[in-house]
Amino acid sequence: MRWAVFACVLLLAACTTSQTGSAGLSSSSRLSPPVLVPLDASRFVGAPCTLLKSSQPVTHDVIAGTAAGSTCTWQGAKPRYPTYTATVDTTSGGLETLYRNRSTLKFFEPTEIGGFPAVHTDPQAAAADHGRCTLTMGVADDSVITVVSTATDPKSTNYSSPCTDADALAHAIIATIKSGNA
Repeated sequence: MRWAVFACVLLLAACTTSQTGSAGLSSSSRLSPPVLVPLDASRFVGAPCTLLKSSQPVTHDVIAGTAAGSTCTWQGAKPRYPTYTATVDTTSGGLETLYRNRSTLKFFEPTEIGGFPAVHTDPQAAAADHGRCTLTMGVADDSVITVVSTATDPKSTNYSSPCTDADALAHAIIATIKSGNA
């Protein structure tokens, strides 16, 4: 009888498989949409102002960018033009971190920029209708680029819909990154 039990245990052990590797998020526990075609944004961490090229239409309304760490700020060329910032983050866990912390945000609107998952957010207002829009875009499952568009003049074109400007800048950034990945 002991041999029969032992043989059954051996047989069952032979039929099971073990997996080694990292314990990443399974697709069932993931909250954020995956980035289907990831881009490598790591080269922009130390040079965030190179996310835009001077030939891109969005740059006609801004002054050359000023970098501070992994963030670049482009001032509007005129008071009625928005100011933009773009921050490259390759260390905080990607869009998944934002999705897991969404309860801390009053405004959370999933969107897509050029095929990449993104989210419009605001920690203070229930809508992005006050001259400021924050867009966080997943460029890889562990990397995001956060764009902020700020219009201070209530008479500016997109003051009540500033995400239009943030989205335009994000599209230009994607084009720049893709041109370097070709």
